[in-house]
Amino acid sequence: MGLDYFIEHLYSPPDHSLPIDEEQRVPIDFKYMKSSHTPENELKPNPALLLDIIKELGVNKDECIYIGDSEVKDVYMAKQAGVTSVFARYGTTHFEHREEDYNLLRAVTHWTDDDVERERQVKLEAKQNEYSADYTIDKFADILELFDFEKKKR
Repeated sequence: MGLDYFIEHLYSPPDHSLPIDEEQRVPIDFKYMKSSHTPENELKPNPALLLDIIKELGVNKDECIYIGDSEVKDVYMAKQAGVTSVFARYGTTHFEHREEDYNLLRAVTHWTDDDVERERQVKLEAKQNEYSADYTIDKFADILELFDFEKKKR
């Protein structure tokens, strides 16, 4: 993804299977970036998980920004955790004019009926609370115009 130099620590869920066999995977070696998994079965939006990550990193939540392409999951979670939120609008346009492709994606999703209902409830709660992002960007590079970044010395 080319993030090695730009991101110090990346968290991702461990429970997403890849559509290739283990022996076909190409190992990824990060020189600078550390990669960690979030606890299994922990799903967004989970402000406690976000705050746990911030605590693990040894930073203050006022020093953090959370960038995401879901106003329902990402912005809502950041707001609940008291973290500056950035809505990545560019991440929502994949299927803007391709409804057939979006319907195909929905048809092959790994989500259970419970997952779909949970998503519906989260959307309803977020809408009722009218959470909106602190900032909105149309491309990732836009964050450089909004924030000054520096590496934290530990």
